[in-house]
Amino acid sequence: LRLRRPDLGSMASEKAWSIACFCNLLMLIIGIILTSCSFDTVGALEYALVYDSNWKAVERDEIYEETRSFVGLGRSFVTFPREFIPISFRSSTGTVDGRPADGPTIDSWSGDGQNINVDLSLQISLVKENIPKLYYVWGQYWKNIARIQILRTIKDTTATFPTNVFFENRALLASTMRRKVREMLEEDNFFKLEDLQLRSIILPEPFEEAILDKILKIQQQNTTRYNQEVVVLMEQKEVEQAVAEANASVTLSTASAEGDRMVRVQKAQALRELVQTYGEYYRLIKDELGLADDPTLSEDERRAAISFFIWSRMGKRHMATSARQMVGFETPMVSI
Repeated sequence: LRLRRPDLGSMASEKAWSIACFCNLLMLIIGIILTSCSFDTVGALEYALVYDSNWKAVERDEIYEETRSFVGLGRSFVTFPREFIPISFRSSTGTVDGRPADGPTIDSWSGDGQNINVDLSLQISLVKENIPKLYYVWGQYWKNIARIQILRTIKDTTATFPTNVFFENRALLASTMRRKVREMLEEDNFFKLEDLQLRSIILPEPFEEAILDKILKIQQQNTTRYNQEVVVLMEQKEVEQAVAEANASVTLSTASAEGDRMVRVQKAQALRELVQTYGEYYRLIKDELGLADDPTLSEDERRAAISFFIWSRMGKRHMATSARQMVGFETPMVSI
């Protein structure tokens, strides 16, 4: 057998080809990795700015919302919350709604110099167009700085109220805190206050007991005064009711008497008209019969004739069940 002498040129070309393929594959892999690293995402509840770590600067031209974009190598998104940002100062050390407290209760004082602890929470939101300025002014620690400013404003506000307001008018205290915090945030216009909840006011126990005793005494005084007013009103009601009943009785008696008088007057007038009518018709009858002009009849005979006529008419029309002659009357006419 004869051994063939290897071709050194072909071996070198194959080796170069292999190295070139490996380099191309390596560059492709590196390109894919670098391209992947050049993309970044922004969530649905976030705002974002592009941060260039090469130049240590943030672009101010555009604010991104919910996107996946090509930002380039050494560049990434700096995100900010789009939803409400809760800030809470409370006495409990655990979490509420899955969020830890931003600090303990606010140790402050009243206008009288009395120490108090304020338990509250609030919600703020970012002003979108001022996010670049916020990052350049406060950097990545903007929430801590906002919390410190809110804390200072709450302390300054409580110092303007006397101690009794913390017991008697907490609604006024809460509305004033809300207004002061809103005005403070509007100065920089980085945030907008959505709401503030004043949960409780904690005072030293001896002082709180003294205040409660004072409030209870005031309530007892008010209760006594209200009871006296109720008694006075009840007495006035009874007096007014008695006067009304007396007036009603007088009015009823007067109306009854007036009604009776009017009935009697009407009856008398009706009887008078009836008698006048009877007399007028009896006169007509006497004239028709000629009793007034008959010279042969005396006055008693004329009267007896008219009386007989009246008696006979009454005998025909009366409603009695029986009739009898009365003893002692010679004529139908009764003279009194």
